[in-house]
Amino acid sequence: MYTAITIQEMEDFLKTDKGWVQHTPLGQEIHFDFHKGPYTIRVFSSIPSGGVSRECGKDAIRVIITTVVDGEDKGIKKFPRVTRQANWRKYLKLRVMEAFTYISTIKACSLCNSPLVLRTVKATNKEFYGCTRFPLCKYTERIS
Repeated sequence: MYTAITIQEMEDFLKTDKGWVQHTPLGQEIHFDFHKGPYTIRVFSSIPSGGVSRECGKDAIRVIITTVVDGEDKGIKKFPRVTRQANWRKYLKLRVMEAFTYISTIKACSLCNSPLVLRTVKATNKEFYGCTRFPLCKYTERIS
């Protein structure tokens, strides 16, 4: 069953781990960032700057990992959405823990030292690692 979430509830939940920073872009949803080395774990709260989550079915809480490549934010990994149900805290904690674990597995490009991300060849559905600076850096790595 859908549960409305206030910004205070989200803040209280995330602030149990020191280091989260809240951002409120003008007219957009509030998000929280945690910086770990060159990476940022970002939690999109689904709460607009007004302070209470959207109606049922309008959105969900999202967790992603980003890094800055050539001066721009680049997405490294998206995690499954967290629905706004009574158990949202449990699943958000799981997604955040997955993000911290994933950061420790990120490989660096052998040519430019930027992060490599998992990509898929559309024609064959085979996965490989590709540089986040593509098309400036065309380094790829097979998955063994």
